[in-house]
Amino acid sequence: MYQSSELGSAGFLAESIRHDLWGDARFPVDPVTICRELDVAVKQSNLPSELLGASARNVNDKPVIIVQSGDSDSLKRIACAQGLGYYINKVVQFDGSENSENKSYRIAYYRDETSAGAQDAASDHAFARDFALDLLIPPDKLASLFYERTIIQLSLFFGVPPSAIESQAQALNLHTRKSKHAQQQTA
Repeated sequence: MYQSSELGSAGFLAESIRHDLWGDARFPVDPVTICRELDVAVKQSNLPSELLGASARNVNDKPVIIVQSGDSDSLKRIACAQGLGYYINKVVQFDGSENSENKSYRIAYYRDETSAGAQDAASDHAFARDFALDLLIPPDKLASLFYERTIIQLSLFFGVPPSAIESQAQALNLHTRKSKHAQQQTA
């Protein structure tokens, strides 16, 4: 299905999945719909307050993503997409199929990335975070809108918290470009 391409790039895989299972023109992206297409269950629960979400799969069972029931829709969207990123990274990506009955995992992801447990498996976390951002906030779409809209407007358009827009803009170096763009407009 989604094989490791471009060295397992989270962005490439997120773009491929979004394109195939959601389309490129509809925003905000609904990761729950994408999870259903991939036969990944999404549930809401009262998790410990320091957790954004959790993701698990037992051998021969359907993967499950759990989001914090009391969170805003935008945070639930991020948590779900991040859980999907863990699933793609742990199960689908490296064997190129969904027939991975021998793969199991349990991961909790924290609101504060500096929390004690958040540093476990840092590369898995980075992949899942980058996957979530690229799934929900496609770099090319953000770049095309970044100079025309405020962070709040972009947040509403993509259905994510403003901090997610800021993170993606920083990763794409858009703030630096925005400063240069503003300077050129005033010159």
